[in-house]
Amino acid sequence: MDRYWFFTWRTYGTWFPGQSGFVGNYVTTAGNRVTDNQTGEITGPSMPALADWAQEQLTDTSVYLTLEQAGAVAAQIHETARVRNRSIDALAIMPDHIHLVFGVVGDPGGALFALHEQDGLP
Repeated sequence: MDRYWFFTWRTYGTWFPGQSGFVGNYVTTAGNRVTDNQTGEITGPSMPALADWAQEQLTDTSVYLTLEQAGAVAAQIHETARVRNRSIDALAIMPDHIHLVFGVVGDPGGALFALHEQDGLP
């Protein structure tokens, strides 16, 4: 493999922008645009007001995966990998977040995520 991709994502409503460890794009109270999720940088400061606002935007209850749901998610991730001709190197599913690692040949960049007509997607 020439490149490995590592993805982590949280389930709905279990972690909010502004909480401790947050990285991302935001505007400071002084009006400055900040991107603090660059390679090698530490996470941004906690922003309780942003975290509170984000939590207020929830339209449903937070999702914590059961063992049965985690199994369904794993099956779907493996099926998607099969359809996309990818080999999963590591997959960990916890109640509130997921980690996925897979390798690719070459350096596909954004092409890795491009949707194609043969995928049957709109």
